[in-house]
Amino acid sequence: TVAIGAPTVTLSSSANPAALNQAVTFTATVPSAATGTITFRDGSTVLGTGTVNGGIAVLSTSTLTIGTHTIIATYGGDTAYSTAASPPLSQVIGKLPTTTVLSQTAGAQMMNG
Repeated sequence: TVAIGAPTVTLSSSANPAALNQAVTFTATVPSAATGTITFRDGSTVLGTGTVNGGIAVLSTSTLTIGTHTIIATYGGDTAYSTAASPPLSQVIGKLPTTTVLSQTAGAQMMNG
């Protein structure tokens, strides 16, 4: 089988920026006829792989550290298409969001007020 060529690989994130320890789901999209796998990397570190189903592969992770990460999705595993990579996606991970806690006294005053 002769390869058609390199498919276009697009990559998106479910939350960007995301908080530390928050699950982030990366979705890579290739032509719907493609099969195989997508390898998700943070720079040179492999985050994991996802199986292409209907042109989509996903990977969810909550292991990214605080900072900006360069995520790339690399397609492979199909004889009809050549290996291809997505453009880099800058994923930002920040500190945990702060929450405001009202004291019971303040809440009671507001209710009676």
